[in-house]
Amino acid sequence: MRNVLIGTGVVGEAIFDAFANQVRFDLAVVDSKFVKTGTWNDLPVISTEEYLKSEDLSGDSFVVAIGYTESNGLRRKKLEALRASGAKPLSLIHEKSYISAKSCIEQGVVIFPQVVVENHVTVEVGSILWSNAVIGHESRISPYCFLAASVTVAGAAIVEEQCTLGVGALVGNNVRIGRGSIIGAGAIVTKHVKDESVVINPSSPILGLPPKFFDQLSGFDSLKP
Repeated sequence: MRNVLIGTGVVGEAIFDAFANQVRFDLAVVDSKFVKTGTWNDLPVISTEEYLKSEDLSGDSFVVAIGYTESNGLRRKKLEALRASGAKPLSLIHEKSYISAKSCIEQGVVIFPQVVVENHVTVEVGSILWSNAVIGHESRISPYCFLAASVTVAGAAIVEEQCTLGVGALVGNNVRIGRGSIIGAGAIVTKHVKDESVVINPSSPILGLPPKFFDQLSGFDSLKP
């Protein structure tokens, strides 16, 4: 059985360091264009293409270490392809986080240190919760979301799939954040947000700006997975 880290960029490095005392990775896998050397942090590195050609992946567990806005969709694509090949998504919950026993953490979720997940919360497949995030009671974080450091999601809120919440963003009670939306750093959201919306800061209106275009303006799309 092998523990496999998918991605060696910013998020991969953070996961490798944060969970060094909890999980031992045996292999790093990246797309062929990112294979520059045969090792990374003393792990052997192979391409995704080579890895998927392996005869039997059923004994492997993997973490997809790819984050940020446009990469939410890429993380989904990678996780679903690997799961279809027989490998099992591994959830990582840092030992210094608090997760209510009455909450549900699904497969392929990464929860960094000092995160608080209150009672009756669901964090769905493939989502990443960065350090010091707080998820209030009865809220739902839908599949393949990325919550940056110190995000607060108040009680009974819903963050739909493939959303990105920036550092220190706050989502109020009973608020729904529509699918594929971006909530900027420090934004305070007290009303429902439609699908694929952008909220930049506490005083800004909700913009009818495609998240992909916002990525290009902000430079998020240039970050290595």
